[in-house]
Amino acid sequence: MPLWGGASLCLVSLLLPPHLSVDVLDGIYAGLRAEAQRFATTIVGGNISGTGVAQQLVIDITLLGTVARGHAILRSGAKVGDLLCVTGSLGDSAAGLQTFLRPTTNISQHDVQAVRERHTAPLPRVHEGQLLGSFTVGQVSAMLDISDGLSGDLQHLCERSGCGARVELAALPLTEACLNVARALQHDPWTGRFMAVKIMSCFLQYRQKLWRPCGPPCSNNLGLLSP
Repeated sequence: MPLWGGASLCLVSLLLPPHLSVDVLDGIYAGLRAEAQRFATTIVGGNISGTGVAQQLVIDITLLGTVARGHAILRSGAKVGDLLCVTGSLGDSAAGLQTFLRPTTNISQHDVQAVRERHTAPLPRVHEGQLLGSFTVGQVSAMLDISDGLSGDLQHLCERSGCGARVELAALPLTEACLNVARALQHDPWTGRFMAVKIMSCFLQYRQKLWRPCGPPCSNNLGLLSP
């Protein structure tokens, strides 16, 4: 078992509206199976129930995994002076959602497709998480995924670690597609949900050690942890 193992088992629970077609249900499970196989995860069970007259489809997924004792990287280990980093780019998912909610012809199809793909098919940063977790204990002091937006989850990290943070807005990794969509829709790219990224803090002296094996996806330095 690797020191930072990851998820190996998956439970899927579905709450189905009365008129959902079998073809749609088959498509949902086909997508789940494809992603599970991609990351060596096995769907082992779950539950299916009906919503009665309600029309909402509810999908609840639980992942179960393992990590070697003493090697779990929590959100509570950050320290003042740590380097604050993210993997990947920010804002693409929020921009993609806005193109569905506010469709317009004032954006190139290339940019629309790029941000929509980040929203509808986010790439879990499993490899990056396992790589960062494989370093010597203490080199990466805290880590969590960003599912509530950068500011919201950074606040969680700071609250649990008992410190503050200074973020350089100019350093936020925003793609050209995200910026183009934001300009066209007058949408603030610094808000909303940022999917498929991780936020981490580490000691400054380990900066180059992290960059060499992890490459550009881990090289986005946003700022420092502060008192």
